[in-house]
Amino acid sequence: MIKSSSPKIATLMVFAALSTSNAQTIPTDISPIYQQREADAPASVRQDLQNLRDQARQKGWTFKVGATSAFTTPISELASTRLPNNFEALAAAQNELARKAVGIADESALLAGKARSKYLLTCKPTLGAYNWRDNGRITAIRNQGACGSCWSFAAAAAFEGSYVIRNGSPIDLSEQHILNCSGAGDCEKGGFYNRAFQWMLKNGTPAESQERYTAADGVCNAALRGRYRAVAWGYVTSSSGVPLNRQIKEEICANGPLAAAMNVTPAFQAYVSGVFNEKDPGPVNHAVTIVGWDDSKGAWLVKNSWDENWGESGYVWMSYGSNKIGTAAAWVRPTDVQVPLQVAALKNAVAAADSNLKQIDGLSAQSGFSTMVADPHSVKAPEERRAVWIHFSNKNQKAGVEKARIALRNLGYLAPEPEYRGAASPNDFQVRYFKDADAPAAESVAATLNKAGLGNAKAVLIRKELEEPPIEVWFPKQG
Repeated sequence: MIKSSSPKIATLMVFAALSTSNAQTIPTDISPIYQQREADAPASVRQDLQNLRDQARQKGWTFKVGATSAFTTPISELASTRLPNNFEALAAAQNELARKAVGIADESALLAGKARSKYLLTCKPTLGAYNWRDNGRITAIRNQGACGSCWSFAAAAAFEGSYVIRNGSPIDLSEQHILNCSGAGDCEKGGFYNRAFQWMLKNGTPAESQERYTAADGVCNAALRGRYRAVAWGYVTSSSGVPLNRQIKEEICANGPLAAAMNVTPAFQAYVSGVFNEKDPGPVNHAVTIVGWDDSKGAWLVKNSWDENWGESGYVWMSYGSNKIGTAAAWVRPTDVQVPLQVAALKNAVAAADSNLKQIDGLSAQSGFSTMVADPHSVKAPEERRAVWIHFSNKNQKAGVEKARIALRNLGYLAPEPEYRGAASPNDFQVRYFKDADAPAAESVAATLNKAGLGNAKAVLIRKELEEPPIEVWFPKQG
C-alpha cells in the first residue's frame, strides 16, 4: 500500500548503532530517524548529502538536509507538474467561470439559510501566522510513490482540506481515480491539476476505499460515480508569475488550502527541517499544497506527497518566493452537504463558458456535466431557480444592484454575485435575452426592475446561439 496515512513514527534512540566514522559526519541536529537512515545509506548518498551541506554553508541556507525517503528517487519520478504554455489565457477564462460558480454557490447557501463556515471565519489574511494543519483541518500525509502524479495529490489535498473546513468531517479522495479518469496527466509524463479540478466539478471523485492508489497508470472505471464534487475552482491570479503574498493569504482564508506549483531540486528532495530558502530560479516541476503561513519565519507551510519520512513529518516551511512556490496557485470549493446546490444554474454558467474554455484548453468543461447532481448524501435539492446575471458599470450603482437582486429573488429567480463591466456596459438599461421563447421572462424581469424604481429597463433580444441561454440585466453606462 503506497498511499500511507500511518501515525508518526516513534522517535528512536539510535546513536549507539552509529559507527565511529559515520558519527563524525552525520549531523546531530537532525531527527534520529534521519540520522539512522543516513548511517544505513551507501557512501555515495552520504557524499551527496555532504556536498549539499557544503552548499548550505556557502549560500546561507536556513534548512537541514538528510537521507529522506525521496532523496535517491529520480526527480522525474516525483516532480512532473507541467504548466500549460497558454496558462494566462486558460486562467483568465477559468476565473470568469469561477466567479459565476461562486456566485451560484453563495446564492444556494443564502436560500438554504446556511452561514459561512465558522472555520473559515477563524482565518484572517492580516494575521501574522495561520495554518489549517494546526487547526485540525488537514488530512493525513500521503505518498505518491515513484509516479509523477504530484498534481493529482495536490488537487486531492486541496479539496480534502476545503471539504473538512466546510463540512467538518475528514475524507480521503481517490487520487488513482483522478489519475485514471481526469485526463490531467499520467505517471511518466506528469500533468497539471487544472483538469483534475475540472473533473471534480463535472463528475466528482470517489473515496480512496473505492479505488486504491497503485502508483501506476490505470484504465478509467467510468462506471464508478464520484460522491465528492466541486462547485467551483479558480486561480489566485491569472498571471503566470507567483501571486502576491497578500493574494495567497486571502484565498487560503476564503477557500482553504491551495494547490500550487514550485521548482524541486536535490536540496528539496533532501529537506528534513527548517525554513527552505534555496531560491533556485529553475522552472516549476512539482505540485504541492499550501496550507498556511508564518510571517515570523517568512514562510508558507506546505504539505507534500512524499510520505512522513520526508521533511518535517511530510511538511516543509517554504520561504516566501523560494523556488517559485505559489506559481499557478489554485483553490477549490467542494459541495456543502447542508446546502442544496442550484445545479441548473451552475450548468448554465458552465455552458456559457464552455466554448471559450474548450478553445483554449482543448477540453470541454461541460462534457459529462449533465450527470452532475448535488452530493447524494446532502439534503434534498430544492426547486431549481433560473439565474439572472446582473452587470453594472460603476460603484455608484451598487445600491441599485442590491435592490435589483432582492426584487429578482422575490420574483423567484436566482441572483448571483453581480459582475463589474465598466466600459462594456450599454448606454441604456437592458434586460438581454437570447431566444424568442424567453421574451416573456425578460419582459417580466424588466417590469419588476421598473416597478422597483431602478429606471426604464427594456427587454432586448440578442441573437446568439447558446445551448442554455441566460437572462442578463445590464445597468447603463454612466458618465
